[in-house]
Amino acid sequence: MSSVLTWAALAWLTLLLFGWGVALRKALRTSAETPWKVGPEDAGPEGEARVVAVVPARNEVEDIETCVMDLLAQDHPGLTVTVLDDGSSDGTGEILARLAGAHPQRLRVLTGGEAPLPKGWLGKPWACHRAASLVLASAREGMEAPPDWFWFVDADVRLHPRAASASLGYAERAGVDLLSGLGTLELQTFWEKVVQPAVAGLVVGSWDMDRANDPEDDTVRPLANGQFILVRTPTWESVGGHAAVADDVLDDIGIASAAQAAGHVVQAVFMRRLFRCRMYTSLPELWEGWSKNLFAGMERSWKVAMGVVVGLSLFVLSPWLLGALALVGALPGMIGWVALVVCLQQLVMRAHLDRIFEQDLRYVPTMPLGFAVLVLLVLNSAIQTTRGTATWKGRVLAS
Repeated sequence: MSSVLTWAALAWLTLLLFGWGVALRKALRTSAETPWKVGPEDAGPEGEARVVAVVPARNEVEDIETCVMDLLAQDHPGLTVTVLDDGSSDGTGEILARLAGAHPQRLRVLTGGEAPLPKGWLGKPWACHRAASLVLASAREGMEAPPDWFWFVDADVRLHPRAASASLGYAERAGVDLLSGLGTLELQTFWEKVVQPAVAGLVVGSWDMDRANDPEDDTVRPLANGQFILVRTPTWESVGGHAAVADDVLDDIGIASAAQAAGHVVQAVFMRRLFRCRMYTSLPELWEGWSKNLFAGMERSWKVAMGVVVGLSLFVLSPWLLGALALVGALPGMIGWVALVVCLQQLVMRAHLDRIFEQDLRYVPTMPLGFAVLVLLVLNSAIQTTRGTATWKGRVLAS
């Protein structure tokens, strides 16, 4: 290789060495100092706020019973649970019927989803909207006060018994109208442990939580996680409920953005000890799920998507490639040593985050593989979404 290219590679690696050093120092400081967190030790609300937990469930036979029982085990006395069985065909309905029979006072099961979706609606927003709307209609018919809060929870979430009370207490003390949480990813299979930390790193790293949670800064979209959204009922009604995000694949960020635009206070905080979630159980599920979400999270912009692909390739993957080339003698050994230091910085960052989020540290060395798959996922998500071929749970999503 010419000396010009050698020096160019060395200059690039030197920039990466500095950049990753800054990022690592920031990550270490942020994890220790962040105010954006809620845990089981946090105090609950002062009053007995009425809360309805809403769970949309479509073919959740593996998860639904544990999720419902976790909700029923919450220590907040004013909580009831409403589950909408969204046209399940795998036995979810039978499980819900049994649970409703055993807990008639606190669990309500609604059915629906067999008919085609209404025009302009995606499945999850339609299920959430129907369930919450029926709760409010039932309260009006019974001449009862509506719930103070809706708590939208995904069926694959596992909850600490104080999840409701701790998050309610935080929201009330902070004056938050919509609170969303980032829990701990539960990873079991090889590909989950390889890919999910890379995707999580991209998602969380794309947001500045200080700015996203600043009510005075409307230049940044709020961060939200559909696995856990606690919203005041008047706030939900003021934006039109989930009708505001009827056709939005990222309905969580969409409804948080709508609430923020309407003048409500929106926050996302770390809740790693309050809930866990196993999003996908295999590589095909990972591929389908993130192909559905990633391009939507980039506002369906090919410019943004290609920026992410190029950015990940240059800032994450290039030192591994340059190091490999030096290892086989295609580049001078000096390049290899600098590349090795940059790669070690990346691994230390991954190990630090895996330790915080209780992940398997043995998978830290798979970091470059995870990001290589992520690059392919971003490209596939852009292609499928543009073509209108992205799917989820048997439904084709609109382009």
